Amino acid sequence: MSLVNARNSLGWYVERYLCEAKWWELFLACIPLAVLSVALQNVLEWIIDTVLDSFGFYGRLDEIMAYHAEMSWVGPLLVAPVFENLLCLFWVVVFSHKLGRTWWLVPCIVGGIAAAFHALIYMEPRYASVFADFFLMCCLIHNAKNRAVGFWASVFLHFLVNFIVLLQWRIFGVG
Repeated sequence: MSLVNARNSLGWYVERYLCEAKWWELFLACIPLAVLSVALQNVLEWIIDTVLDSFGFYGRLDEIMAYHAEMSWVGPLLVAPVFENLLCLFWVVVFSHKLGRTWWLVPCIVGGIAAAFHALIYMEPRYASVFADFFLMCCLIHNAKNRAVGFWASVFLHFLVNFIVLLQWRIFGVG
């Protein structure tokens, strides 16, 4: 798929399912994106883990996963989606003012910033795999005609991604 077709498909999806949607339709439209996002995050995590392990750098991602799986879900499901996506909204507005409205560049930069902060906060480079999630969330914010709709879609997506990941850790365990 060419970049032009990807942009047209993304624009069509955003316009068709998000801009005119009721809140529950917006939430339902984010479910397939959340599944895709978690799958991409898992692949990125595996790649980063394989590369770092090959250099003898064994991380502590299992400890972090175990901690998050057992802690209260209020932070990851309610606080993080709103707070972190407000930061993403801010950076999307700042960068799109300087870089324009290309569908992928600004989300890529903001997703990279979010991934770097997650890796630094947890002191675990494997956490940079959240780039996949934040790239998609920032695409929703950046590519919606109405940024408020894009923001709320990104919050729903963030909630769903965190929910799927937490369920994955609780059901299948970590490590």
